Amino acid sequence: MSILVRFEMRTGSLTSKTRMPFNRCSQALLPGAMHRSAGSIAWLGPLVPTQVSHRRGILRYESQKSGLEKRGVKALKTKRSMAPFSAQLETPKQQSMAEIPVTWRGEGMQTDSLVSQVKFNDAGLVPAIAQQWDTGEVLLMAWMSAESIRETMRGGRAVYYSRSRKELWRKGDTSGQIQVLRDILLDCDGDTVLLKVDQLGVACHTGRRSCFYTAFRPPSGETTIIADVIMDPKELYKKDN
Repeated sequence: MSILVRFEMRTGSLTSKTRMPFNRCSQALLPGAMHRSAGSIAWLGPLVPTQVSHRRGILRYESQKSGLEKRGVKALKTKRSMAPFSAQLETPKQQSMAEIPVTWRGEGMQTDSLVSQVKFNDAGLVPAIAQQWDTGEVLLMAWMSAESIRETMRGGRAVYYSRSRKELWRKGDTSGQIQVLRDILLDCDGDTVLLKVDQLGVACHTGRRSCFYTAFRPPSGETTIIADVIMDPKELYKKDN
């Protein structure tokens, strides 16, 4: 990810400014995330990525005594200090939506270039994540075979593999809740496929928009349902699941 995080820490007369890629900050936007660099540890507090500037959180800075003294700063006995920091998120250079095909044209498409790079498990399957292409909403996780990947790429709609039925599962054949393909990607390890789709209707067999509707949040960590049923699953998924 190309988001850059700026943060500033002041200890006495010492001012330290750092600008590092998001992927080197150990998920710095998440509460309690930790960033390590030479001689320092930064705890970045909960930040809201939709805002440009943030001044919340605590930076814990640790440095060797000699390192501080070289900068004219009296070292603390604990070699540790707590100070507020300011952080600014720089707008990442992301793929323009104009670069994603509006209409997927897969007839005659070379599918082996993708299939040959996928690391299928012993059952010949690979996990696939379906994501709403324009909002980033995660819709579901399913399994794909080499054949279902080819069908998806050539047909322009999501086709998975049903482990219970042991056959191809063309999402929406029964319910009409199809997923129109907009983009297909393979992760760095080659063991997960990402489908960017346009979901028509709901994705979950429970009648909810997304399969990820059960949350476990602080302070209690108890089960919380965060999405309502939109469509009656008895009518939608008599066969399609």
